[in-house]
Amino acid sequence: MANKIAVASVIAAVGIVAVIGTIAAVTASKKGGDKDGGMSAGVKLSTVCASTLYPEKCEQSLKPVVNDTSNPEDVLRAALNVALDEVAAAFERSEHIGKDAKDNLTRNAMDVCKKLLDDATEDLRDMARIKPVEVLDHVKDLRIWLSGVMTYVYTCADGFEMPELKEAMDKVLQNSTELSSNALAIITRLGELLPEEAKKVNATAAAGHGRRLLGWQMGEAEEKTSGRGLLAVDDKLNVIADVTDASRQLLADTLDEIEALSDDASRRQLGLMFAKLYSRGTKGDLLWRRRHLLSMSLTVMANEEDERRLIHMSNHLDTIANMSTEINRHLLAEELPDDLDGRRQLLSRRLMEINEVADEAKRQLEAMDQPDRILSANAHGDPEEHAADPYHRVLATDLVGTFDGIEDGRSGLKSSDLPKSAPANQRRLMQLPGGQKPNRLLTTDLVGTPDEIEDARSGLKSSDLPKWVPGDLRRLLQVQKPNAVVAQDGSGGFKTITAAINAVPKTYKGRYVIYVKAGTYKEYVTVPKNMANVFMYGDGPTRTVVTGDKSNTGGFATIATRTFSAEGNGFICKNMGFVNTAGPDGHQAVALHVQGDMSVFFNCRFEGYQDTLYVHANRQFFRNCEVLGTVDFIFGNSAALFQNCLVTVRKPGISQSNMVTAHGRTDPNMPTGIVLQSCRIVPEQALFPDRLKVASYLGRPWKEYARTVIMESTIGDLIKPEGWSEWMGDFGLKTLYYAEYGNSGPGAGTSKRINWPGYRGIIGQAEATQFTPGVFIDAMTWLKATGTPNVMGFTK
Repeated sequence: MANKIAVASVIAAVGIVAVIGTIAAVTASKKGGDKDGGMSAGVKLSTVCASTLYPEKCEQSLKPVVNDTSNPEDVLRAALNVALDEVAAAFERSEHIGKDAKDNLTRNAMDVCKKLLDDATEDLRDMARIKPVEVLDHVKDLRIWLSGVMTYVYTCADGFEMPELKEAMDKVLQNSTELSSNALAIITRLGELLPEEAKKVNATAAAGHGRRLLGWQMGEAEEKTSGRGLLAVDDKLNVIADVTDASRQLLADTLDEIEALSDDASRRQLGLMFAKLYSRGTKGDLLWRRRHLLSMSLTVMANEEDERRLIHMSNHLDTIANMSTEINRHLLAEELPDDLDGRRQLLSRRLMEINEVADEAKRQLEAMDQPDRILSANAHGDPEEHAADPYHRVLATDLVGTFDGIEDGRSGLKSSDLPKSAPANQRRLMQLPGGQKPNRLLTTDLVGTPDEIEDARSGLKSSDLPKWVPGDLRRLLQVQKPNAVVAQDGSGGFKTITAAINAVPKTYKGRYVIYVKAGTYKEYVTVPKNMANVFMYGDGPTRTVVTGDKSNTGGFATIATRTFSAEGNGFICKNMGFVNTAGPDGHQAVALHVQGDMSVFFNCRFEGYQDTLYVHANRQFFRNCEVLGTVDFIFGNSAALFQNCLVTVRKPGISQSNMVTAHGRTDPNMPTGIVLQSCRIVPEQALFPDRLKVASYLGRPWKEYARTVIMESTIGDLIKPEGWSEWMGDFGLKTLYYAEYGNSGPGAGTSKRINWPGYRGIIGQAEATQFTPGVFIDAMTWLKATGTPNVMGFTK
């Protein structure tokens, strides 16, 4: 019975969404006298349905409920009844599918199918709550979420290995698939054609809603009764400031801005020690060949004069930190001027704000330019000395990448252009060398920071801080402990990750933080769909590792082989590794499965062979991660963007070829795809001797409308000159979208690439812009708030 209700709800909700989209589309043809922004009652159904892939079914399903006198409420009620009638018959045909199966694979597929239909039901039910006036505000979101629903539906059918069972399930789900596709087409067309005037009217009407849609603004009565919203992601994601990473981010921003604007703009690491912060050994997965740590120690002053100077120095650093944060915020939120002069003026304005700091504080910063006053004989610090003094705490900040681009011509900014009050060192900072391309965004890249803040630090009171310390810095310094600590040795509150997740209060609001200490955790972990805003971090991608060995060969559907599954929305993970040890003979064996919308993985590692990383649905961002695998090892139908990641191709099984990606887009209106930006595609050590013998490709089309873009990346010589491979014959070769832009390396040449109709070759900058984070995953609206390093536009 539960299954019947689930399937019924899926189709019912699809019908609702389709009708909502239809009604909203009518706004595009408002009557001239409609001055209050209301929607026209007239509906040209044939015009609306002409943009869909199944126009006849569109008209047949909506014609009984849409006419010249229909209002939104009547249409929604009628559409629900029609959809329920259709679903009842569909369910009757599905009850017998696989019910007599004895094999584990089919039984597992049935369980997976039920779960996926439940997920689709929940998402569609949430979408059905959208008010007509809010639709225009969330066209991009609706397209992503509806694509996710369609993905769950076809994943359900794909789980059946036996051809006859899969075909039977496909037929049962055909109606829901086509209704979903029609709704997606209508919403897509709405976003393309709606006049700007109508958009403004509706945006005004929806003012104040923000991201209340689907649970963004938590705490409202509506959300208290709606359970888990599709996007129960707190719009105040910056509560992550109460976590380890954010406790150092303000300091990191300060030093990052200074070092990024230094003469050589090299990558550096600095640590800043504040008085009255307790010290213990820091832990981190610091890879010294990639990052170097330089500790800068400030001794507690013994007299009032020295203490006053320290306060001034801290005050100045705090001010710069605030300005630095403001610079990043503005540069990411505003459109940078195209001309170099405009860009220099923007930087100049920010510098002038910094220069308003008191003269005494500036002199103290000038003094910091003298190495003999700042750097101790032991540049890396003395751990024993720090441990002996409870009033010292080194906040080790491991900065890598810093600014990802400083515009050409910046050297043209002369010292005379700066205020006379600007000290010499700041003048030097602004007289930077050129040589970088002008279309880069400035960004802060913070990685590898220590991941343990001592229990004692919670004892730091607000009253202990100088009065001039602003409220946000006070909160950062008064860091609270993680909500849960996992440690195999019993030193934490839980010994398994699953136990920590199960202990999350159902009524908890805000971001829930789980710290997983170093160790190898042999367990299968799921962050459930009803658990949003979880932030999980470890001690490093090779120190905190979750491992499993389930595989398709072992009797599990592909999605059920995952070692770790992130289904909750707004999930953030840092410094962890995920492994599936099934090996090449296990065939499909997933290390990480990601389904939650607006998920982020930073400095993580995913290791497997076939189907290592399942980017299943919705929006996902990966930064400074490593993915290892062989066949289709980055696959799924999400809008997934990998930035500054290492893609390591492994030695496959006998007679196997390597396929980096396998995207699963099934509809041309889905805004999904896999984008590798500023990544490196290299062979693992075991493959290196045979890299030119083993066939390795950038990807192949798993589904008909597969979309993959490789841009600004370094491609090794292991990739065959053809670049891309077929899935089966000519399947998808006309409808796929494969493109490359700004790549380098021995495997980046396109003169011998395949010439399929769907292969775009090297695309232009305008087209490539559509696959940058700010556009492709709508990152400007959500990614910045997570505090994750990123470049919203091009990286080169």
